[in-house]
This record gives sequence, C-alpha cells and structure tokens, in this order.
Amino acid sequence: MSILLIVALLPPFFLMAQIYKMDRIEKESPRLILRLFLLGVLSTFGAAIIEGALQPIVESWFPKTTIAYMFVYYFFVVAWAEEGMKHFMLKRGSWKSPEFNFQFDAVVYSVAVTLGFAAFENVNYVFSFGLPVGITRAWTAI
Repeated sequence: MSILLIVALLPPFFLMAQIYKMDRIEKESPRLILRLFLLGVLSTFGAAIIEGALQPIVESWFPKTTIAYMFVYYFFVVAWAEEGMKHFMLKRGSWKSPEFNFQFDAVVYSVAVTLGFAAFENVNYVFSFGLPVGITRAWTAI
C-alpha cells in the first residue's frame, strides 16, 4: 500500500475509531457506519456536480479573479453544495434506520458521513500534491 494512501486515510479512520469508542450506550453496527462512510464518499460527486453547474453563473456575475467571486463561490456555492450533500446523504442513510435510537447516534452517523467525504477529498489532494499536503491536511482539514 502506498505511503500516500496511508497518510490520506489514517486521520479519518483514526477519528472514526475515536468517535465510535465514545458511543458507550449502544454501539452502532459497523455495517451501517461503513454504509454512511461510503455515502459520504458519494456525496463528493454530488457536490462536484452542483459546484460545476453553479460556477459559470457566479462567473457571469463576478470576474473570477475578484474577491467578490471568491466570497460568493466559496461561501455560498461550495459550502452549501458540500454541506448540503453531506446532510442529504446523512438523512437518506440513517434517518429511518431502526438503529437510530439514541441522541449520540446522530453524532456517530454525522461523523461517518463527514469523514467519508473528507477521506475521499484527502486522497485526491494527497495524490495530486504530495506527502506534505497529506501531513498538513491531517491537522487542518480532517
């Protein structure tokens, strides 16, 4: 296994294990956690489609090199697309599950989806920009 893949995936898996340990009332099914993690990975594709569709609209309002463009695009398009897709996948994957029976389950499920998104994004960044980015993202993005 590539050192880059290990550096990219170790932080999300480590954090998922920590959150899983914190669930002391009733452990969640590893199968459901894995499913939610994979839904988080899938949410990256939905977010990319939304971002790609809305980027030309924002570009038609503001030149791409301006602060106004960056503010609107990153705070409204990217943030809403990414967080919205994670929320959508979280609800689709857990809301009606009979295993969702304690408040802390929401934390575990949310973390699983979010770390699935972060893991996929991290792999892309690390393989594109190298080991230093993976180490930096382990402390900042994950």
